Amino acid sequence: KLAQIRSQIAALESQLAVLHEQEQRVSTALDSIVYSVLGTFPLDITSEIFAHYLEVQDDAYTSRPTPLTLASVCSQWRSIALASPRLWPALHTGKP
Repeated sequence: KLAQIRSQIAALESQLAVLHEQEQRVSTALDSIVYSVLGTFPLDITSEIFAHYLEVQDDAYTSRPTPLTLASVCSQWRSIALASPRLWPALHTGKP
């Protein structure tokens, strides 16, 4: 019985590994789509999207995302975030 259970666990772990691999591929594809779509917007529109994201996230979560979160995604987003004064009314470091 124990051998049968271990065999089932091994089979499930194998399936889980395949699913994790598929998840990673889909996530990478989605990220690519988001980056390419945002790359086609003018700076002011992308900046507006970033500002809205920060406002919505601030309401939804206790840990506040910052403009630094957006600036850490890629060099293009970093340039946009740093060039958008509206995103920087205050920098929250998480320390009192």
